Amino acid sequence: MVRSQAMVALGAAFDAFRKAIYGLIASQRGTRRRSGSFAVEILGKRLLSCPVAFADSWRRCKEGLAEDRAASESDVQAVRRSVESETGDDRETHSRVATAANVVGAWLKGVAGELKDEIAAIDDAVSALGLDGGAGDLAQVDPVADSRYTALVALVEKLLRRNGEWRDDERLVVFTEYKTTLDYLLRRVRESFPGDDERFLSLYGRMDEVDRCG
Repeated sequence: MVRSQAMVALGAAFDAFRKAIYGLIASQRGTRRRSGSFAVEILGKRLLSCPVAFADSWRRCKEGLAEDRAASESDVQAVRRSVESETGDDRETHSRVATAANVVGAWLKGVAGELKDEIAAIDDAVSALGLDGGAGDLAQVDPVADSRYTALVALVEKLLRRNGEWRDDERLVVFTEYKTTLDYLLRRVRESFPGDDERFLSLYGRMDEVDRCG
């Protein structure tokens, strides 16, 4: 699969950021090292999900970085435990991850000077994808490129449609870890196939019964 330059640049920028973080905590022990690893993990998983999910967490991370007070090791460990604890409500999971990204950003204040170039590179890559907007819902924004979404549409065309018409004998189930990704994908596929909204359904943990049945 050919990936766009913007997607490649974001991946490379995050890889450099990850390596820099690991370099800074390599000689650390205890909670300091765990905090650095969690900072990489919370952002890295979102990047694997989709560029919009990453951009959402990166924006919250930058907001934390801009706060007056730096987060402590105990602050990071508290949100880590919150994210790792089980919940059947995907909206609650989304809220916990959002809070964690913000706290991670505030924790990064202590090392931001040593990560200046890496942070700037991620900013540039996110901007190149058109995902550096204001306070709006990024799930409503189409990135300049998303090779995984392009592949999903191709799969829909291959498996679910024939000669421009929908098949009645095939279904496709797509699993996502994050509700941001779910909202983004649902909106885009409905826009890619206008007039067929009812063919695309979403389910998530603790979904309202009315929405589930609708």
